[in-house]
Amino acid sequence: MTFKVADMRQCAQTHGVLSTDNSLLHLSGDNEIGVALQSFYQCLRQDGVAIVSLGEYLEDEEIWQ
Repeated sequence: MTFKVADMRQCAQTHGVLSTDNSLLHLSGDNEIGVALQSFYQCLRQDGVAIVSLGEYLEDEEIWQ
């Protein structure tokens, strides 16, 4: 199995997409998140799989309390 790092807003044809640990939240707003999700769908082969995980997002001050 080969893993590659790619811009989630423009990816090449692939069998799978793995986006974990709130990586989508690093994009600048809902529009870019939508572009990334559309890109995931468009780059997947017919039998491809996308796995996306979003953990509980806490502000820095909440983490340290």
